[in-house]
Amino acid sequence: RDLHLLSRRQRQMCIRDRLTINKYKITTSKTGKGVITRSKTVNYGSNVVVTMTPSKGYKLSKVYVDGKRVSVKSKYTFKNVTLNHSIKAVFVKK
Repeated sequence: RDLHLLSRRQRQMCIRDRLTINKYKITTSKTGKGVITRSKTVNYGSNVVVTMTPSKGYKLSKVYVDGKRVSVKSKYTFKNVTLNHSIKAVFVKK
């Protein structure tokens, strides 16, 4: 659009629309007894830490990120988020 042909309000709306930050979803899930950080929506380029803590008598057995198994750690960091992601924690009895 030719911004000079628009009203002041229309120009503000066009500029605001161009500056809209993309948002992405980090979806968390679990099986077994334990706690994982809640799913959340984050801004483009964000770093997001997901923590996974087993309940008493349980351990963190497996972790899947975007459907692929990754090493088991109590924290996982999504760095420079530019896509939707998922993470699943599997807790089992000790």
